[in-house]
Amino acid sequence: MANGDLVNYGVTDRGFIVKPFKTILDEAFERAQLLFGPDIDLRSSSTMRKLLELTSLEDALLWMGLDGVYNSGFTATASGNALDLLGTDLGLERAHLFASGAATFKLTDAASKNCVYALPPGTLVETAPPAVGVPPQRFRLLSKLTLVKHDPLDGSEQAAATVQAVLRGPEGNIAVQQLTQLNPTFAARYLSFDPHFITVSNVAPFGGGELYEDDSAYRRKLFALPRTLWTADAVRAVVLALDGVRDALVYDPFGGLDTAAPAFGKFCFSDANFQLPRELCNPYYFTITVAPNPGVLWEGDGDIVGLREQILEALQPIRPISIFPTLALADIVEVALHVRLTLFQGTDPGSVLAAVRSALTAYISSLRLGDAVLYSQMLRIFVETPGVKDVQDLRLRRCPPRFGEIACGPPAVFGNDADIAHLEEPCGGNLTLAPREVTVFAVDSPLLDVEVTTI
Repeated sequence: MANGDLVNYGVTDRGFIVKPFKTILDEAFERAQLLFGPDIDLRSSSTMRKLLELTSLEDALLWMGLDGVYNSGFTATASGNALDLLGTDLGLERAHLFASGAATFKLTDAASKNCVYALPPGTLVETAPPAVGVPPQRFRLLSKLTLVKHDPLDGSEQAAATVQAVLRGPEGNIAVQQLTQLNPTFAARYLSFDPHFITVSNVAPFGGGELYEDDSAYRRKLFALPRTLWTADAVRAVVLALDGVRDALVYDPFGGLDTAAPAFGKFCFSDANFQLPRELCNPYYFTITVAPNPGVLWEGDGDIVGLREQILEALQPIRPISIFPTLALADIVEVALHVRLTLFQGTDPGSVLAAVRSALTAYISSLRLGDAVLYSQMLRIFVETPGVKDVQDLRLRRCPPRFGEIACGPPAVFGNDADIAHLEEPCGGNLTLAPREVTVFAVDSPLLDVEVTTI
């Protein structure tokens, strides 16, 4: 301790406290004065002071290293390889990312002229089967794509769009010209035209499947791991572990699933019976509300396995006897906004709006079921975008609007173009959501109103 410093450094009840460089240097000065006398030259120009500063700097770096070693033992603070080791102990490896790339969609000669061919998000495209009985590599379209065959041709009969692998891992890193067609089963169920009207190809190899998810996503999965069996937390963790699930909510109002903790604190349930035990031969149902990622198929058909079937199969080993899940899709709330932006002179408005849309999409896509869209976060995105000088009159909008209270009276009023007040929150207001609602950012929504001026 130096100069009456009473702080305990190292491992304490408050965690690991790093000794500051100034404290280390002051202690070095005290030791030098005890060894060589109080009149030792410790001015900034002395050789002794320079040596003490160098050795103190090494000690400070050592303290920082010890801090990293200490924090690597906890899931909340570990990173990199240390977080991987903790995940291995918990039984959950870090997952690969989805491979992605640009696919070219083109109308063939057999396609009718002056007809609009719309491909929704989630449209499946695939490679040729590598062998008999081996499924092809499948990819899903991430955004809506529209093709039109005009006469004469003007280029609208062909377009490129980003597709993402259905399964994680490096197997999705396909080579050039590996994509061949739309998935026939998907086309028969969800498209209203012959899939042979469109050819699919990729002029560049796909990548990203060899990479792993970042520490933040991996840490969130580790936190969500259940520490008990046959509980709502365990059921939710199994659903969240499936590819394509954005969030899930387990609703068990009658307590058919076991609870993760005693509902009545330290009450001893062996002293009294609240109710008779449930009969195992009578079926009981609980509800799971699922929010899929955009473009993920909910119900499968033929050779396509939908997300609903994957969830039911994953829950089969862990659900209690005679307790069955009822799956429901989350209510989608499209988020739009009104804002007036002032840009710096010489700034390209198109680049600024593209950066803003990308950041808004990333933020809103990260929200879970029931999470409110915060006005402060939306404003921060605009303010931190390069080229933006001022942000005014930011108002958040939701579509569809929240239902009004239904009573014995006039029906609930929904927002429309003529009455925007039912869609729009006041300036500074957040968008609050119900527990079963999840948000998506409506990039092409007519409710998105951005006014741009340049000074």
